[in-house]
Amino acid sequence: MTDSFVGTWILDASQSDYQAGEPPKTAIYTIEADNDVYNITMQWANQEDESLSASYQAHPDGKRYSYEDSDSVDFVVMTRVDDKTLVSESIKDDKTIVWAQRKLSADDNTMQVIQRIFAPDGTQLDNISVYNRERV
Repeated sequence: MTDSFVGTWILDASQSDYQAGEPPKTAIYTIEADNDVYNITMQWANQEDESLSASYQAHPDGKRYSYEDSDSVDFVVMTRVDDKTLVSESIKDDKTIVWAQRKLSADDNTMQVIQRIFAPDGTQLDNISVYNRERV
């Protein structure tokens, strides 16, 4: 079975809607699969053209895994809901601080990412990004 999430995704900034912070000016989201583990890399430029990046590994099996070398996140949980939906949670002090859903379009060429941030005061803020599959 082909994993439709695997690939390189390019941000369509015009489709982004951020309630927390400013959307990136540009972004590349890369998902690779190594057996039952996703290797996820994000590279982006903020509105001031500063280049930033982050990467992590996730097992899409719904189990809680320690998140190493981070003061802000203790555990990560990723669940493969179906062939078009990946959901993840970042957990700190046994509370979900960020929930994210990655949803593929019917033709697998567009990925919508909804990132819900849970502020300490209970406020929920959603950042929505749309990525298009890079054509090779």
